This record gives sequence, structure tokens and C-alpha cells, in this order.
Amino acid sequence: MKKTLLVFLAIALVGSFAFAEASISGDVTLTAGYDLDNESYGFVNDSSIQVILPILSAEGGASGDDGVYAEISVTDIGWEWNYDEGGFYDTFDESDAVYADISATIYFNGMYMGLGAPDFEINNVDVSDDYSVDANADASLATGGFTLGFANDMLDVSFMIASERDYRDDTDDDISAEVDDDHTLPFNNDIDTDEEDDDYEENADGELVYGISATITPAEGVTIPFSFFMDPKSDAIVSDIAANSTGAQAEDLIAFGMAPSVVMGDLTFDLPVDYVKYGDQSGYELQPAVSYAVMEGLSVSADFLYGSYTDVLAADVEGTSDIENAVAEVTFGVADSEAFVPGLSWALDVTAWNLMDYTDTGLDTTPVEVEFEASFMTGGMKPYMSAVYSLYHAQMELGLGVELGADFTGIDNTAITIDYYNDSMVNGEVDDLVALGADDDETESGRLTVAIVVSF
Repeated sequence: MKKTLLVFLAIALVGSFAFAEASISGDVTLTAGYDLDNESYGFVNDSSIQVILPILSAEGGASGDDGVYAEISVTDIGWEWNYDEGGFYDTFDESDAVYADISATIYFNGMYMGLGAPDFEINNVDVSDDYSVDANADASLATGGFTLGFANDMLDVSFMIASERDYRDDTDDDISAEVDDDHTLPFNNDIDTDEEDDDYEENADGELVYGISATITPAEGVTIPFSFFMDPKSDAIVSDIAANSTGAQAEDLIAFGMAPSVVMGDLTFDLPVDYVKYGDQSGYELQPAVSYAVMEGLSVSADFLYGSYTDVLAADVEGTSDIENAVAEVTFGVADSEAFVPGLSWALDVTAWNLMDYTDTGLDTTPVEVEFEASFMTGGMKPYMSAVYSLYHAQMELGLGVELGADFTGIDNTAITIDYYNDSMVNGEVDDLVALGADDDETESGRLTVAIVVSF
């Protein structure tokens, strides 16, 4: 009985502490809008409330210091109840899954053995969704494994091994059913039964995945991480390409990636690289990037993307799924955050994309896009503008507006925003616009809105 009372007392104390740290905020918005094209107008009401209740923020574990010991640690514990995020929320992972990172390592002086599942994923160059191809790889059928490594102040290198699938089979499956009431139409009472299962697939052929991961730190400000893995006769993606290829066979999957980075004062240089080979399909990508802080608040940057692919199966492009040539684009940027004028912030980006015409559509002009945005804060009032102009499409988007804060209007807890936006102010006619996904050459007059937001 005493133990029960102590448990309830502990829960009460934790609960009172958490509620003391809770934060609540919300807003109510009334927006009046007018469409200059169809001459329609109307009102939109919106509201939101954010309730954040911290529950736990901690880390723990056990270690040793005699050269040979085992260490276990629990990190990244940041749990809160967040109404705006839909319930329990992991503050480290920015998802609604509530968990923590736990790991265990056995040390033999400079050597170590990690008991966690190895991370084989390689995708240092994340190609834009504007392209249907991206060289990336992972051992998606690996169920678990271990790591053997060596580390000192300059080098951390590890050998990774994992098995495809499991030692268990489907006789160990745990199957349960859920009932989902799906009411979408008046008088509709559809009830769907979904089965969720924990399927175990046995590793009958004894297939293993091998990898190497290392990080070299030769000097201050210089880091060179790289990784490699091989999944012999991997059939992880056979099912994915079955729709595009009859009689698909498992092939060796080989992937390599690195991401060297050099920081020298105000200058930063990065060179991420990916290489993936699966059977006859292969491809590599690199994206060197450089940025320089000219002065406080002002920086310039540039990056260049290049990728080359051979016999790669990707999403259908103009009726074919073969990507046989290269992708390339270059971006130059300037960003100013009150470097010259207090309250003035602006940014300019110029991007030339699809330089290699990777879908081989015979483009006559290189697609170039210029994006500019600026704002100026003074006396509680912030006028702003944004513009995007495509030289290839001869198309321009324009946004103009002003935010009137409480310091300007004198109305506590209230902001008024007057906004004009036009996503097709200029739209010239280009013969091969369809190749880049454009619909037509129509322009529009835009939309005008006035929003009143009361918040706390």
C-alpha cells in the first residue's frame, strides 16, 4: 500500500512539474479575398491552438574507463504532448513517434563492437524532384547486424555486416485485425477491416550485406566522411521494377558515397558524391558547393550539380523509362540580412537547371530561373515582395504585401496583412513548354487579400 501511494505521489509530482512548463498559444484569422480574374470575393475563417506539455528530457546509460568495457547509452529523449502536432511528439526527430535513441558498444581499447543495426543508406546528393532520377541506395531487406571498428582522434573506421531478412519464418507471425469506420458520404456506413502483421521472412540463402564506413579528420575544420556497401544478389528492388521489366533477376547492389567538408574561417566548401551500381544500371552524382560570409549578415554561395547515368530505370519520362545521359544545374546566391540597412533583408538566387537536357527532348534554350525576395521592418510595419522569373518559360510570379503589427496599428495582439499575389503575371509562349510541364501561355490578374490575425 505504501509503495502504491509513493507511485501515485511520484506521478503527481511529475505531472505538476510538466504542467508548470506547459505553453499555450493560438490565433484566430479573418481573411477577405478578391480574385481579379473571375471577380469573385469572399471570406475565410481560420483558427489554431497550440498546446505543448513537456514530459521528459533526459539521457542516461552506463560506461567504464578501464580500456575494456561495455557502454550503453540512451540519448535524444525529448518527449512532449503537442496538440498542434497531433499528440505525443519526439522533439529531436520532429515526428509524432515517441521514442529515444539507445545504443550499446563494447570497447577493446581503440577497437570497438557496435551492437546496433548498421546504417547502409547512401544519398549525399539529394537530386531535386524536378528530375525523375537520383542515385541513392540502401540495404532495405537488412534486418539487423553489427559493427566492428577502430577510432582515434583522427580516424574512425568501421566494418558493417548485416543479414537480409531473419532467422525466423512466417510461422512466427503476429497477425491482428483493426476495424476502420470510413464515413465519407451522407448515409455511408462503410466499415473496412485492415490486417496488420509482423511478417518474418527467413534468410534461407544466408544472404549478407557488407559495408565500410569511416570519417577522417586530418586537420581542424576538415572532415571527410565516406561509406561503401555491397549487397550481393540483392532482390530488394526486383519487386519495384517488376512493372517495368519482365523476368527481373536479382543483381549485385554496390554503392559508394562521401561528403568532404572544409571550413576555413568565413569560407565553406562541400563536395558530396554518390555512386550506385545495380546490375547493368549505374550512375554517379556530385554537387560541389561553396559559400563565403563577406561580412556579418551578407553571404554569397554557389553550387553545381552533375549526375551521369547508364541504363537506369526511373519514372516514366516522355514514354520511356531509360535515362542514358546526364543531369546538371548550377545555382548562384546572395543573401543579405540587415548587413547594410537596419531592418532590410533580401536574397537573390539564379538557377540554371537541366543543362544537359537529360530527357533528350531537344530544348532550344537553357532553363534559367531568377528568384528574389525582400522585406523591410520599420516601426512595426514590414513591406515585402517576392518575384520568380523563368527566362525559359518567359514566366513571372509576383507577390507584394505589407504586414502591420501591433506597434504600428496600436491594436494589441493583432496583425493585419495586406497581400497581392500573381503566379502568372507574365507567361510567354514557348514551343516546347510541354516538355517542362507547362500547360499554356495564359496570364492572370492575381488575388488580393486582407487578413486580420489575433493571436496570443
